Amino acid sequence: MTDKTIRTAEDVFNHFGADYDPEKPLEENNRRLSRCIYKGTGCGAWGHVEERPGMEACRGLFSGHYAKVDGVWELVSIFRHRVFSPDAENVGLNVHADVRRYFWVEGGEGMQEYLNEQAGGHFFWTSKTEDVEWMQPTGESRLEFICGSIVEGVDAEVTAIPVTLPCSAKDLDATIEWVESEVQIIWNDTHGCEGCEKLAEQEYGKGHWDGQVMADCPECDGDGVCI
Repeated sequence: MTDKTIRTAEDVFNHFGADYDPEKPLEENNRRLSRCIYKGTGCGAWGHVEERPGMEACRGLFSGHYAKVDGVWELVSIFRHRVFSPDAENVGLNVHADVRRYFWVEGGEGMQEYLNEQAGGHFFWTSKTEDVEWMQPTGESRLEFICGSIVEGVDAEVTAIPVTLPCSAKDLDATIEWVESEVQIIWNDTHGCEGCEKLAEQEYGKGHWDGQVMADCPECDGDGVCI
């Protein structure tokens, strides 16, 4: 049997057996999807489809130029270096925020000290060159499937890494399985019963039980208890 490709929100809903109404907002449809996933998982997981702006990784070589005004360094301009030339084009400060952050630190104290050290004999100006990476929108949106679960009785929640469509049906199933597995690990670490405590003390001595479930506990059969 071939693994089905999931391309649309409706494909996700069909995979989990949830009704999908294209005339309704995605948020309203997601409530039905979460109910199906909740009923179909031992941990009561949730899941939904989100539409997010597409992003792409960008990279460039930039130089930041600074001037000292009344004893304080200010970022005056940013130059972007051409790929096949040592020359640089002055792009001012009209660049992506992630690029500006490379050349300035909020609060400024650390950057002020850095620039004082780098300026050397140049009292009124200095520069800094960085190979910068940043993310920017592509102008197109993308669909992601996101799922997670709370862990009953403790202040913990598990959320999986979003799965970007198109994907395979196996990718969706693997994400659900990962959430259930992580919830089970936290449960086993925190939901032991009194029998688990007694058994742990017998095996490891007093003071060595931290609430974990003991697999061979005769009282809870290694399942733990709600807390």
